[in-house]
Amino acid sequence: MKEYWNENENKPYPFSANKYYTAANGEVLPYDIICDLSLSIPDDIGQAGVSAITITPTLVSVAVSTATGEGLMTGTFAKSAIKPYVVYGLEPLSNYSSGIIVFGSGINNTGQWLFNPVLPLEKVYTYSSQYVKSLSKEGYSLNLTGIVELIGSDTLTIEKTGEHEITFGIVDGKEAEFLSPCDRAPNLDECGEPPIRSINGVVADSSGVIRIKVS
Repeated sequence: MKEYWNENENKPYPFSANKYYTAANGEVLPYDIICDLSLSIPDDIGQAGVSAITITPTLVSVAVSTATGEGLMTGTFAKSAIKPYVVYGLEPLSNYSSGIIVFGSGINNTGQWLFNPVLPLEKVYTYSSQYVKSLSKEGYSLNLTGIVELIGSDTLTIEKTGEHEITFGIVDGKEAEFLSPCDRAPNLDECGEPPIRSINGVVADSSGVIRIKVS
């Protein structure tokens, strides 16, 4: 994954416009500050994107908003603690949105970039904002409805951690059972054969697709 994110520093991804980005305050956002960013939001929110990026000598902050300017999530990080090509979570401003961000080597710069309208993203995953009508186990025809109680196991904990929140966790000492087959984190590209990253210099799009045409 590190090689993939490093390559993203040389192209507009994760933003959808194929150009450098001049912010509302006239500052141009370089490609190498953010090399990955994805959101998961309800489908009734509409367009969402980055509204502000601020880098000071000590802090890096990012704001994500809707097209109408409503704040969705933020992230404020100590600059000294940020490692390039590492996934960091964004802090949601609502219970129904989430996001991750990966910084590049450009965080060594300083500046502020404000976007109005928001800077659109390639990876915005939407889900139905309607309530869950039923729950079922894969391979079983029985659907659970009404009041449902989930029970953990000797490896998994299930705990109510808020009025509208359930947290799934791993029992202490059982973490090794959730490792990949080669006992390493899968994002290290050390499990099995390395993935294809380019063919004849052509890299995949944001969905991992390389199109081959026969003429």
